[in-house]
Amino acid sequence: MGETKKNTKLETMMIWAKCKADPAYFIENYLETFDKTKQTYVKFRPFPKQLDAIRAYKDNRYNIVLKYRQAGISTLTAAYITWLVCFADNKNPQKVLILANKRETAMEFLNKAKVFHSQLPKWITVDIGDTNSKQHVRFTNGCEIKAVATSADALRGYTPSLLILDEAAFIEGGQEVWAACQASLSTGGDAILVSTPNGYDEIYHATYDGAKKKDNDFNIVEMRWYEDPRFNKGLKWEKEDHETIYDEAQDLEKYIDYIRQGYSPSSPWYLEMIRQMNGNMRLVNQEINCDFLGSGETVIDKEWIELQEKENRRDPIRKEGIYKDLWIWKDAEPNHKYIMGVDVSTGQSDDFSAFAVICLDCEEGEEQVAEYYGKMPPDELANFVWSVGRRYNAYVVIDITGGVGLPTSLKLKEMGYGQLHYPNGDKNKNPGFNIDSNRRIVVSELEESVRTNRVKIRSERAIAEMTTFIFRNGRPDHMVGYHDDILWGLAMGLYVANTTFKEIERNKNKSAAIMDSWVTTTSVNKNIDEIKPPAEKFNSSTTFATTNPSDPRHANPMDPFRPQEQHGRQIYKDYGWLFGNMGKGSRQ
Repeated sequence: MGETKKNTKLETMMIWAKCKADPAYFIENYLETFDKTKQTYVKFRPFPKQLDAIRAYKDNRYNIVLKYRQAGISTLTAAYITWLVCFADNKNPQKVLILANKRETAMEFLNKAKVFHSQLPKWITVDIGDTNSKQHVRFTNGCEIKAVATSADALRGYTPSLLILDEAAFIEGGQEVWAACQASLSTGGDAILVSTPNGYDEIYHATYDGAKKKDNDFNIVEMRWYEDPRFNKGLKWEKEDHETIYDEAQDLEKYIDYIRQGYSPSSPWYLEMIRQMNGNMRLVNQEINCDFLGSGETVIDKEWIELQEKENRRDPIRKEGIYKDLWIWKDAEPNHKYIMGVDVSTGQSDDFSAFAVICLDCEEGEEQVAEYYGKMPPDELANFVWSVGRRYNAYVVIDITGGVGLPTSLKLKEMGYGQLHYPNGDKNKNPGFNIDSNRRIVVSELEESVRTNRVKIRSERAIAEMTTFIFRNGRPDHMVGYHDDILWGLAMGLYVANTTFKEIERNKNKSAAIMDSWVTTTSVNKNIDEIKPPAEKFNSSTTFATTNPSDPRHANPMDPFRPQEQHGRQIYKDYGWLFGNMGKGSRQ
């Protein structure tokens, strides 16, 4: 580091001031790292994308880094820590806390910072003070660096000015740790979250997703392998049945455009990584391609979820209700058959009710046409299901597991809704469907429907739930911190339509009784007042309790009680769609 020997005192002061103002300049010019191949110390030379990350650390209070394997982030972040310590204000010393899922990983950050510090010229360095711990280093300017394994206790009594959470997607007991981190940061500290993906976890992905949606204050730093000059030699972009593009220009905007066009990057290094991982593309997608979806053990495979997103997802034609929580893709049409699966909220603050309406014989086959996702008391939900159900003349399947949905199903029965699902068609039992006793086969029906593209899922909310729908303790369930309410509505509807009805067909007497009930109770009156629920049973507080457009509770263009053109006895002429050809012409 002989550069400054020829400088005057004033020049040295000016260089020192430049280093203090710009960590990227300091790191490029004054840090050295040990080169194992040369067995000597050499200048640390970050590539452009790494320098961008350093500047992001300085300019943003909160940063979340999405990285690939061998991105060199631990070395880079250790370099940033070194800059913080060396140029800290004596009146405001830096206290850096490094948390990692393993103590050894956290120590790696600290040791690299110590190596950087040891190679600095004397006019920059800060002396290390008294310390009796390899995990905790104190400097004479009041700064500290502490490295520990992740736990809620690690932050007890320690308020860092910078918190580094390494491998944030792999933390055990994540929610408790993250709660402690947030409490600590509330006092004014900065944070850097670093990780490769690990599916849709409750800390790292949730924070990353929130940053994407601008729901939190985190700045996203994305490190892609094809931006790394060590790994992108021979870089090419490939697309099936398209000409291969060779491009090592380091032009991020061009790379983004290639990806948008459906091209995928490759290089000799990338192919070697695939070989080293034994062709395990789930692991490659996680470790190299920074793919959240590719790394999680979802119930439904990534490629089928992506197919729904790419080919079937649509924006609703409208959103109804005060909170716009009823989404419509298609209105009810004559001579089509609809089924509605309803998942009722437990009433907890973070719990939602949901239902999905599926057209079973649309042009594209089974197709999602409507969806509700929101919070509504069970009695109001019954009124709402009644109105939307009548709109589509839908067969309604309500989850009554644990008795949660029972008040809703019983109220619908009391209101005279005739197209309710009963266990085994037995109307002496309570209407509804028990998911818990049928969980795996219901999920299997959903998985098969999605995998074969038999059902067209239109909702981005439903597709998002698929990405966090995993096997937890051996059973299909949502990830902690996420929901699966819409999926269960879809799954119940598909299962009953494609499985239970076929079983009912084998019992002619039972089929006839159910069909008779359905056809009788769905006779439609042209008078709008006659298709409303009985007034004394309709809660006026419900969002949809009025047809008056001037009423604030009425959200045009919706009128749940409006007469439908398709209403008429001819629509109900043939309900044999449920039971094969049986029942045709039984009620004219």
